[in-house]
Amino acid sequence: MSTTPKGWVVSTVGDLFTTVGGGTPKTSVPEYWGEDVPWTTSADIGEHLQITPRKKVSQLGIDGSATKVVPPGSVIVATRVALGKVGITPVSLCFSQDCQALVVDERILDSRFVAHQMMLRASAYRGRGTTISGITKKQLLRTTFSFPPLPQQRRIVDELEENLNRLSIAITSLEHVKSRLPIYVHSSAQQSFSSTPWPTVPLADISEVVGGVTKDKKRESGPSLTEVPYLRVANVQRGHLDLGEIRTIRVSKDKLDKLTLQRGDILFTEGGDRDKLGRGWIWENQIKCCIHQNHIFRARLKSADFDPKFVSLYANHCGQYWFRQMGKQTTNLASIGLRSLRRFPVPCVPVGLQRRLTTDMERINSNVAATDRAIDSALSRAMTLRRALLRDAFSGQRE
Repeated sequence: MSTTPKGWVVSTVGDLFTTVGGGTPKTSVPEYWGEDVPWTTSADIGEHLQITPRKKVSQLGIDGSATKVVPPGSVIVATRVALGKVGITPVSLCFSQDCQALVVDERILDSRFVAHQMMLRASAYRGRGTTISGITKKQLLRTTFSFPPLPQQRRIVDELEENLNRLSIAITSLEHVKSRLPIYVHSSAQQSFSSTPWPTVPLADISEVVGGVTKDKKRESGPSLTEVPYLRVANVQRGHLDLGEIRTIRVSKDKLDKLTLQRGDILFTEGGDRDKLGRGWIWENQIKCCIHQNHIFRARLKSADFDPKFVSLYANHCGQYWFRQMGKQTTNLASIGLRSLRRFPVPCVPVGLQRRLTTDMERINSNVAATDRAIDSALSRAMTLRRALLRDAFSGQRE
């Protein structure tokens, strides 16, 4: 602030508060952990300044480490990986080294007023870019802190929290709608594609289904090899292709001729998480001479009686139960083999109806994508409004 508002005091964190650093008792010493004192980390700091410790330490653990106990009403500020998270201690507790505690003198300061203002101050460091990984204690102590008399602090924070609560409700509603959009698309596809029990045919009967190239640096050094772009699993999403980052690989001419993608090729991913089995979309010649890795399968239709977009949309939505049933699960990975994929049942819908259903789904997807973008824009504006509410509350220009 360029001028000090009437009745306000401008100071620094170091001059106003007793600041306390944290620590972690050795986890290899069982006696350090017990039921004596709650111990928290930045991960335990939630919304609305709440702190919910998940662990407790013994007095022996406190004595044998750098962690310190602070009283109720202290303000915990995350200064490392979770920079900007702030909470108020509900009870006496201790905490890890990723936080600093400000012990509040309740005779002159309201803990909520302190916590919200520290959230604002910390956001200034977050806004400096991804290279900022935390706040040093020296920076924290030098941070400006301003405050009016205690009764005014309480009036300010009461009004601020009322506005923030309204904003939080709006954000929760937007996030709920956003989370339901994929469910709406899936149910629309189910209703469109499965309303009539059409006979089915194996995917291999209507297309050539092949795997891709295996990434192997030892085989990429020959002088006769050609460097070409290739699709990875990350490029093949459900219902679209993400071509923002395309890598290259060196392959033989025979391999290039065999695997070069053509317009209308249907792409399927081999696996990952179980709900990602068989996801994919169609190739539309976005990149010249592009091939695909072995974790992606390609189906090239043999007959004009099937529309590639219809097959892909059906697999992405109605086929997911089949993929989950046919997929193999290891400890950390689910996968669908080439042999199983060739048996994927494709409904024999008249091609004209396929195209009408595809057009309807593309319209639904377009509308949903527009809604999703609008929600993201609204969420971004909500975050901007939140910062503005904090700045306004601590500007000293409001009673």
